[in-house]
Amino acid sequence: MAAPAESKQRVCLVAIDGSKHAEIAVKWFKENIYKEGDHVLLVHAIDHRHSMAYGSVAMMPGNPDAIAQQFRGEEKKAEHVMVQYKQKCIDMG
Repeated sequence: MAAPAESKQRVCLVAIDGSKHAEIAVKWFKENIYKEGDHVLLVHAIDHRHSMAYGSVAMMPGNPDAIAQQFRGEEKKAEHVMVQYKQKCIDMG
């Protein structure tokens, strides 16, 4: 027998990017949308486009290490953002 619709766990996705706007959005979500028992996913997409811009050192022919280094730097920034928001969510309850 299927469970009643009220007992289904909601899955909520909140996009974050480390900006003040994202911080406000997370707070608004908590105050207006979040319900006890929700499964909340914080999503941060890494944008490598600026690392690949023409004229960048990373685009010099024969320099794949520079590209990899740029990508690792962006990934570290993203990890830092996720750690910050995880703590913010814990602090908000």
